[in-house]
Order: sequence, then structure tokens, then C-alpha cells
Amino acid sequence: MLRNPPFIGNFPISQSFGDNPAQYAFVACGGALLRGHNGVDFATPLGTPVTAVQAGVVLDAREDPDRFGHFVLLGHEWGQTLYAHLAEARVTRGQQVTAGQEVGRSGNSGRSSGPHLHFGMRITPFSVADGWCGYVDPKPYLDRLTQPRGAVMGPHIIGGVHRHLDLLNRWQPRAILVLDPNPTEMALLREACPNAVIVGRVFEPDHDIEHRIRANPQEAARWADDKVMSRMSPHVDYWQFANEVLQAGDGLPLLNAFELARMELAEASGYKCAILAFSVGNPDLPENDRMAMWRLVYPAIERAERNGHVVAIHQYGAPDLFSPAQDWYAFRLEHQVLRRLPYKKVQFIITEYGVDGLIDGRPQPTGWQGFTSAENYVEQLLRAGAYLERFSGRIAGYNIFTLGHNMPWGTYDIAGPAADLLAERSDRGTWGQVNTAPGGIAPGESDQTIDPGGTAGGGGQPPPEPEPTEPTEPEPEPTEPEEPAPTRPVVEQRITLWFEQANMRIRASADRPDRPTGELVYVVKDIFTTRNGSWEPSPEPAAIPQWARDAYLAAEFLEAGADHHLFARVLDLDGNPIRNHEVIFWSDGFDRLGDSSYDGYVRERTKESSGWANLFMGPSSSFVPERGESGPWCWAPAGGADVVCGGGLPARHHVSTFVVWQAVRREDLEQPPVEPGKPVEPEEPAEPDRPVEPPPPPPVITRRLGDWVAPLNVRIRTLDERPDAAQQSSAEIVYILKDLFTTRDGSWEPTNIVGSVNQWARDAYLRPWGAPDYFDDAGADHHLFAAVIGLDGQLLREQEVMFWSDGFDKLGDASYQEYVYRQTKSHSGWANIITGPGANYVPERGESGPWCWAPVGAAEVVCGGGMPAKQHISFFAVWQAVRREDLQPTRPPQPSPGDYNIWLPVVGGGQARGVEAAPAPAATVTPFDPLALTSLALVRAAAWNRLGIEFRPDSPLAEYARRNALGMPVTQEFVSGALLAQGFQGGIVYAPAGEREAVRHMSW
Repeated sequence: MLRNPPFIGNFPISQSFGDNPAQYAFVACGGALLRGHNGVDFATPLGTPVTAVQAGVVLDAREDPDRFGHFVLLGHEWGQTLYAHLAEARVTRGQQVTAGQEVGRSGNSGRSSGPHLHFGMRITPFSVADGWCGYVDPKPYLDRLTQPRGAVMGPHIIGGVHRHLDLLNRWQPRAILVLDPNPTEMALLREACPNAVIVGRVFEPDHDIEHRIRANPQEAARWADDKVMSRMSPHVDYWQFANEVLQAGDGLPLLNAFELARMELAEASGYKCAILAFSVGNPDLPENDRMAMWRLVYPAIERAERNGHVVAIHQYGAPDLFSPAQDWYAFRLEHQVLRRLPYKKVQFIITEYGVDGLIDGRPQPTGWQGFTSAENYVEQLLRAGAYLERFSGRIAGYNIFTLGHNMPWGTYDIAGPAADLLAERSDRGTWGQVNTAPGGIAPGESDQTIDPGGTAGGGGQPPPEPEPTEPTEPEPEPTEPEEPAPTRPVVEQRITLWFEQANMRIRASADRPDRPTGELVYVVKDIFTTRNGSWEPSPEPAAIPQWARDAYLAAEFLEAGADHHLFARVLDLDGNPIRNHEVIFWSDGFDRLGDSSYDGYVRERTKESSGWANLFMGPSSSFVPERGESGPWCWAPAGGADVVCGGGLPARHHVSTFVVWQAVRREDLEQPPVEPGKPVEPEEPAEPDRPVEPPPPPPVITRRLGDWVAPLNVRIRTLDERPDAAQQSSAEIVYILKDLFTTRDGSWEPTNIVGSVNQWARDAYLRPWGAPDYFDDAGADHHLFAAVIGLDGQLLREQEVMFWSDGFDKLGDASYQEYVYRQTKSHSGWANIITGPGANYVPERGESGPWCWAPVGAAEVVCGGGMPAKQHISFFAVWQAVRREDLQPTRPPQPSPGDYNIWLPVVGGGQARGVEAAPAPAATVTPFDPLALTSLALVRAAAWNRLGIEFRPDSPLAEYARRNALGMPVTQEFVSGALLAQGFQGGIVYAPAGEREAVRHMSW
């Protein structure tokens, strides 16, 4: 889902979702009054870049002075995101945006009492009449950017956990239900799955439970509490008791009273409950008032939300997870209930999930084994799980019924191959590591509004947003709208994602109680961590980021592998490490700096060999970040310096924390901000010693090939190769292949699996649900696709495309009549055909698929499409319309002396500073060949990857560097202030972020 935060920087939350209900009680949306703040406010200063959290389309971008001020509403495949109270929007309605693209600048517009960003999320399906205008709490989704989660599908365990411990250790599910747990096995389960949510269900016969609740709900609750306490284990997160009882209209008030009383007893005893446990299809959802039955248990749900209990639900499909009606069975909660339920923070757990023949009318229980194979069942579960990730901010996990079984439930048991496959294939991690493809699943109904909310449907004028906790002084209103000028950063700071999660903090030099003086101040530049002494980047919490490894792992750093230390490095004004510089560590709080009697400092010096100082931490430095705790240690260089506090061993993990300080002149640190309207201009590059040749004309087409095109033996046949080339020679417009890529199993989530889509292709061509050009066929999983871009850069609709499977040479055969003709759709701009079993081939044997396809007319042809090794892989080809005169210029472009297109410099070598570049090797003049250009791009990509730098084939910075002989790249692309920049050996190449064509460079 999300790819990045909604802003550039690091800012605290000033108002959470649900806060200040009285402030919003008279604001109406969809005919319902708001129940509280329906987004998250971040205390962003004026002018902070606001960025799209994922690729999407701009549904609306305008000014709403009575509510949200300048706002942007984006549409995504999974819903909508709102960015409000902006100083300005930088996108327009209907525009496609990519993840991380700037959509505006943070401001103080609309009804707002201080500069901030209001960020909201709607997950499809949604209802604007739910009391929140369809919005959900964004925080769990934003947290997932950096906080990994386990497998979304977990087990419902019957018959004990001992025999499954090895499986569970490999599986690491997000949630687990255990029937009749005992304290001993719960301790073992917690050791195997330390991060899982564990639900313990105490088993009593359903008829006994129902009889006791009908007789006296409060007495039944005391009986249930006694049963739970007899099995109490601190490793169980929630305790379930009632199970599929009293789910009709007459029983729901009794069940509500029972769960209210049970939660009250649990709170007194110190444990949490899983309540209700409705079976599939219950309670009823009457057509005239869907939530009429659910409202009978609203008091119990409200208490659960307020006091941290969860709601248990059962969901099934039959004879598979996608029939007979997904909204009413396998996805009933997600599609019908969540969008209408006014309690948006209460968590659900699906304690039973899977295939159940009882739904299909069978007289006896029949599970998945009566319908399908383990392989197919797991594929269904994982496909459903990928889609259900979009609801993970509300649902803690799904438990598959069953692992182990009682009679008559044997055909439901997943023990064996099914469970092993789930443990092996389940995705885990952050948003960047899991598949969230819908897989063809879509809710049957949802509101489609693009109104941001609170401005329609009645109600009075809303109050201004509450003032942020750390407000920025509002700037005076300019007479002309101007972009707020960014202040000039003295030190560009890089901080690991794990810093904030460990509750660590940087205390500025100016805040120190001891008020240090001196000409130099040491400012924090970089902070990163390692886990278990490893310098290999990984998704594990506290693992080192790649940038830190690249910058600081050196042969002379002999202590780098220490696994529970605090490290410090100090750089001088030129960025060189200072040896023998004193560093102080202490564990009694930041305020000790102002205590002249305090003598608890530990003093170390940066080493002559490595330039690092370090301190060992023992077990007493352990802390639990999830409880809001911080580590006890502070440390800083001696003298005037920022201080880092909160160092320690989070949850007893062997984590080391590394901090680098940069020396800065105090006068530079205290310089005033740049005057408004005068952005910082980089220094002009020095005049070159020799004239630079004018840049060559850009290629007509820059071709991009997916990673799997070559391994799957797909080939591009040029115009000149076509047997009917003579018949096509008079065509003024020709179609050159621009992009060719693949998807696997219908998924548009980039992975390392054969056939998976590339990120660039996803960003360029996947249109979200609700967009004007929504790509409705994108999830097809063994198809050939074609799209054609016109001279105006837009996809051509109703453009004829032909497909054939008897060889490329049939183009010259006038008698051949087996073409399959399709037109690109008026909605999405794509044409496609399905490939069946007859299209199978084995790439490893050198085989190619039988299919060729191309637009009708003078076009390059793609050949080799099919089903490689029976895998469900789809091929997507995009052609660009070009005037023939532009494709074949009368004078071939001459290589400039500075074009190092095929020079691969050795890492660490290359052109020395101040030495004139050698002329490029002489090149033979040949006609323009798009395929040759693509080959060079592939070679460049391979070389950049060897350097550990992301290759962007369409980067204007890289193109400029090649034209001006600036040598190899030495940094990734990065943003500094309002500039996009990248370092090369010969200088720093930069361009204003909004004017990528205005590229220049300056010396190091």
C-alpha cells in the first residue's frame, strides 16, 4: 500500500484520529455528525514538501476556505488520501502522480489555527455516513512503513501447540488462536512467535454457554471469568469464551450484556477479552437497515474500543474463498460492516477463516480437502491475504480453521503440506515487502464521492483545527502568493528509521542546561544502528541501512561488529574524522549537564585507527520501546554539541547505535533564514577549460525492458526485419516499441519472483480504481497486452492490434488469415487476449512462446509471448507513434567528445580532480537504432547496480553528467532544499525539483 510518509521530514503528531469529539460534534458529512477528528495532523512548518504516499490520480485539488483550505485528494486502487491546509497545491485534477511526488506545500489555509498538515485515508469500500466521513485512522498504515508485521494468515490450533512449534517458528503469523490453552504451552508458543497476537479460547459446550447467558448474563460472565483465571497465562493477549451463540435479534442484547460484564471483570483482573465471536453470515444485515442487528451490541464494541479489547469474527467461503458471494461470506466484515461501523479504532481478529462446505448447503461438515488440493488452497489463502492487507489497520489477523482437529472437522485440517506451504510462502514485513495486489477481488458497493468531507450534508460551520502542540510562528500574509522559502540546512542529516521507534531523541546544543560556548558547535549528522553486530542491510528491526554501510564500513574500523555498544564519531569542518577527541557518556538523564556536582560521566576518546569512540552496554540498559520507555544513556562530544539521549538495548536485543557529529562554526549555525522570495542559488559552475560540444539530440524513443523479458526469450523484431516492410514503407506514422514488461499471477507488486513487474512499470501504467482510465484488466494473469501512445503522448483508444501464433514470417504471407484482432479499450487504452495451455514453453531449453503481436500498420513486432513453464505470466507491450521523418533523420547524430555512454569506470578510479577528461573512443557513425540504445541502457544499469546505486534511465541528471563527461556516479539521487541533486566524480549535478530540464552542475 503506502510507499512513503505524506511529507519530507520528521514531524510530531499534533492531533490524532478521534481526538476532540466536542470540536467536531456539529460538523455533518453524509447526513451524520462527526464523532471526532477524522485524520491525523502533523506539526509541519510552513513550506514543508507534501508528498503522495502512493501512486494515484488527483481526484480533486482546489481551495475550500471554510474547511480544508488548499487541499489535494488522491485516488488509489485501495481508496483515497487527503492532504489539507496546504499553502498551495502543485498538482491538478486528473493528473497521474507517483509515490513520493510532491503534491503541495504545507501551510495554514482554511479553518486552521496554526501551520500543519491534515492527512486522511479512506479505504474502499467506505461510507460517508459512518460518523467519520468515510475516513479511517491513518496511523497504523503509516507505522507499517517502518514496522514489519508477520504473515496475515495464521492458524486456529486444536489439540495443543507442542507438535507445531517448529512450523510456527518458520511461519511467524500475525495472529494465532489456541483452543483450550495451558500456561506451559503458551510460554513455548510465545518463545516461538514473540510478536504474534495470541487468542486463547476456553472451550465450554455452546448450549451450556447460551443457557447460562439467557438465565443471567452477569452470573454467566463471572462463571466465564473463573474459567479464564484457571488457565491464566501472561502470554495470551486476548481471551475468548462465547462462540457462535445468541446471534439473532432476541439473543444479541443478552450477548451484549454478557460481554460488557466479562470485560469489566477482565479489566479488574488485568487481562483482555476477544468478544462476540460471530459465525459467518451473522448477525443479519437487513437490506433496509444493514446495521440494525449490530447496533444491539454497540455498547460492547464501544467498551472494547475504549479499553483495548478486540472483536472476534468468523468468515468462510465455499466451495472456495471467492464464491458464492464474497461480500456476504469471506469478506463480509471488510465489505459490509467496517465501512458502516462508527467505531474506527476497535480491532478485529478473524478467529476462523477458510473454506466450509456447510455454506454450500452440504449436510455434513466438509472442509477444503473435499474441494481442492493443498497447493490450490494455499494459493487462494495467499491471494485473499494480499487483498486483505488494505484492512490491516483494523484487523489484527486471520486464523485458518484448523491446524489439528476434532471430529467431525478432519477435512478442514491444514496440518502437513498446506501449513508448510503457508509457512514458506507467506509475505511478512513492511509495506515495501508484502504483496497487496487485489488479485481480481473488489467490493460490491462503496461510496464514490470525491468530496473531502465536512462541506456538504448539513451542519454548521466547523471550528478551526486545534492548534498544533509545537506551532510554528505564522508568517505575515504576502500581497502576492509566494512559495515559502526553505531555510538553508547547515548539515544534511540522515537518521535511521529505527531511531524514533526506539524513543531516542536529539537534544540541541542550544537546549543544554550547561550552555556551552565556543567557536565550534558539533551538530548531529548521521545516526544509524546495527543488529547482532551485522553490517548487512535487512528488513529486521534495527538493521543497518545501506547508506550507512556505504559511508562508514571500513577495514580499519575493527570495533564495527560490536553488538551492544554506543558509538561516536566527530568530523571536522572539512568532513574528516577527528582522532583523539573526547566523548562523554552518562546514564542519569540529560539534565545532569547542568549539575556541577555530577561526576558520573564515562569519558572515551575517538581512536587513532578508526576515528570512533565506543561504550559497552550491559543488561541494565534494557528497555521496552513499546511501553514508551527509552534507554538510559546520553552521549555527545566534549564541548558545544548536540546530545543524543535514549541509547540502550531495546527489548534486550543486541543493538548498537552509531552517531556522527559534524563541526560547524557557531556563526553559520545561527545564520538567519533566507529572505522570502529569494531561494538559495547554488554557486555558478566554473567556466570549463575547453568548450563543451552541444548535447546530442535526444533519442526519439527511450526504451525500457522489464527484468524478465530477456530470460523469458521474448524478442523485438524491427521495422526493417518485417517480411512486409516494403508494403509499410510509405506510412508516415510508425510504431516503435517503447516499453515491454511482465506481471506474474496478476500481481502488480514488484518482487524478485520470475515474471514480476518492475517498479517503473507499475508507476507508469497501473491506474487506480476510480481513475478516469482505470486499468480494469490489469490483474489478468496469463494474457498478452498492447497499448499505443499517440504523437500527443496519450494512449490511443480503439487502436487496432493484431495477435498471431504461427510465426513472425506470416507477416509476408498474403494467404494467412489467422490473425486475432482486438481494439484498445475506450476506457483503459489497453487491448489483450488470453493465452491458453497451448502457449506453454520452457525458456531454459531456449524455447519461446508462440505468439507475436503488434499494432496494425508500420510497427515493430513483439514475438515469444506465451505461458513460460506453465507460469501465469502476462506480457505488456507499449508502442509509441513516431513520424517516420523523425525516426530516420537525414544526418545521423554525431557522438560528442564528452559522451561516455559505454565507459565503465573502475570503482575508486576514474578522472582525478582537475584533470581534463580523455576524449571518448572514436565511434562509427550508424543510423539511429533504438534497440542498440536499449542495450547500452542495460549495460549502464548493470554497472550502476555494481556500484550499489539505483539506475534511473530517464534521469535528466545522469544524461547531463554523460554529456558533460562528469564520470561515474558516487551518490544516489537526493533532495536538498528545493533541489534534486546527484553526485558524480566530476561534480554535483542539480536541478530545481519542479524544473527537471534546467540541469546544471558545480564542482565539489
